[in-house]
Amino acid sequence: MFVTAISSHGSAKLIRGSEANALLKWKASFDNQSKALLSSWNIGNNDHCNWLGITCGDESKSIH
Repeated sequence: MFVTAISSHGSAKLIRGSEANALLKWKASFDNQSKALLSSWNIGNNDHCNWLGITCGDESKSIH
């Protein structure tokens, strides 16, 4: 998944939230063993750029 940088801070925050939601929906489709491996992927961890296996751009914080 790749999203280009957005100039507006509010828009960038919205994009990050939708990326996180898409990742959580994808994780929900996994079996329980796989879900356990991605325990850092949760709503309580607000910054999905810190989730295991996720890399974000420095400026936009969008997923690469």
